[in-house]
Amino acid sequence: MATPAENEYEFALARELGLPISLHAGMAGLPGAVDQLGRQGLLGPDVNYVHATEFAEQEWTQVTESGGTVSATPTVDMTRAGSARG
Repeated sequence: MATPAENEYEFALARELGLPISLHAGMAGLPGAVDQLGRQGLLGPDVNYVHATEFAEQEWTQVTESGGTVSATPTVDMTRAGSARG
């Protein structure tokens, strides 16, 4: 949802201030967020990914290996077209 430059600035600011980072990722219409952040060197244990209903297997691996966390939002995800998995 942001440009690579915006991501780098916002992640750096949050880390400078010692704040956790939370972002929408892995939801319908927004594929590849974890891959993009990984290419930018921004993954880490201070990053929480909200939704994750559309993560590819390699994105789950990247989140796990970087120590990141995932927050489930079942009520929202069940109402979003393409997000609910059976």
